[in-house]
Amino acid sequence: MNSFLIHDEYIFRLVEDLDLSEKVLFLPSIDLVQKELLLRNATCILYTPENEHFGIVPLEAMKFRKPVIACRSGGPLETVIHGVTGFLCTGTPEVSWKIYFYLRGLSCVKSFANAMETLAARPEYAKRLGEAAARHFQDNFSSDVFCTHVRELVNSLTVRFAAAKCRTRPFSSQMTVCVSILLTVFLFFTMSALTI
Repeated sequence: MNSFLIHDEYIFRLVEDLDLSEKVLFLPSIDLVQKELLLRNATCILYTPENEHFGIVPLEAMKFRKPVIACRSGGPLETVIHGVTGFLCTGTPEVSWKIYFYLRGLSCVKSFANAMETLAARPEYAKRLGEAAARHFQDNFSSDVFCTHVRELVNSLTVRFAAAKCRTRPFSSQMTVCVSILLTVFLFFTMSALTI
């Protein structure tokens, strides 16, 4: 059986065991309109993967002025500023084996719970973190910033290759490959940024 399905069964069972069925709604697949509605109305966004790659979810949250609660590992270390745009949670030894079994891979349960409790109890603080998150997104991860970085990189490579022109023929295969890669990356991230 697929490990994701097994994991989902554990989560479903945990919700039932804790008598939370009336308060928990599972939405395994949502469209863009539903996602934006949920993001606009959330207090914060939980990003639970440990040692995850960069990850787009924290950036989507920040764009919608939501603080992010994430594990202090992987991609969130590059996107979330602890105490400013959300919280970076560390693992705690108090996590029971049973909860860990249900929430496989999430060793920072207590830290997450404390951060969620803080934001739920202090909506003005959550809003302040959300505003800071939106500024952080705009200043560092928006499509405008990305395009500026790509343009600077292309200009830098162009100057470098122009300086080396006397040693190689113009538009050598190296330059052609580099420009092709940069344009591919540029188009990929531009399209990705448009969906955020």
